[in-house]
Order: sequence, then structure tokens, then C-alpha cells
Amino acid sequence: MYFLPYILNILVIHSGLQIPCVWLTPPLLIGTFASELEDAKAEKEAAKKRCQVDRDQARVDNELRDAAREAAWKQAQDDHAAAVVEWEETCAELRSQGTRVKDLPKKPARVLKKDVLAAFDDAINNGSDNESAESDAD
Repeated sequence: MYFLPYILNILVIHSGLQIPCVWLTPPLLIGTFASELEDAKAEKEAAKKRCQVDRDQARVDNELRDAAREAAWKQAQDDHAAAVVEWEETCAELRSQGTRVKDLPKKPARVLKKDVLAAFDDAINNGSDNESAESDAD
């Protein structure tokens, strides 16, 4: 039993507790460690909940961003389809006037999806930069 108080005191010193050099009896030592463990566990749970909330918010933000990007791509597809219809009408009208096929205007080029999405992302990033610059100016 001689070594038990000494070992308990070393455990207290190494655990980081600021307790004066007193020989702690096991009930006092266990109570001190138990309260520290409960505090650490509560802090860990709070941090875990904060991380979960952050992940949930990021997921919602990503879903909204992806939906907006897809809407921009659909709009680009619709614009291209309208331009093709207009081009076909123009070509039909020119052909009826006797224009040679090689002199007809070229078909409108379809915009690449990566270009549309890159332009959308640039607009979003520049918009957020402009908003932060405006809020800093106020």
C-alpha cells in the first residue's frame, strides 16, 4: 500500500490537474477524474454536433449550387436550340431567294457544358467577392 498514494499523485500530476501536492485518497481522485471525463465527453459531443450541423449546411449549399448550375446548363441548351431554329429559318429564306449553299451562314456552335459551368462559377465567385467588398466599404 505504500506505492498506491504515490502512484495516484503521479497520475494527478500527469493528467494536468492543478492540485497542490497532497496525497489524494481514491474517492477524491476518482471524483476529480470523473468530473473531468464528463466535461471532456460533453465537449466532444458538442464539437461533434457542431461538425454535423456544418456538414448538413454544406450539403444543402452544394445541392442548391448544383441545382443552379444545372439550370444554367439547361438555359444554355434552350438558347442554342432557339438559335438553331432561327438559323434554319434564315437558311430556308436565303435558299428560297437563290443563295448558294456554300454562301449560307454557319450553324450556331453549341456551347460546351464545362464552359457554361465555368462561367457560372466565375459569376458566383465574382458576385460573392463584390458583395464582400461592398460590405467592407460600408
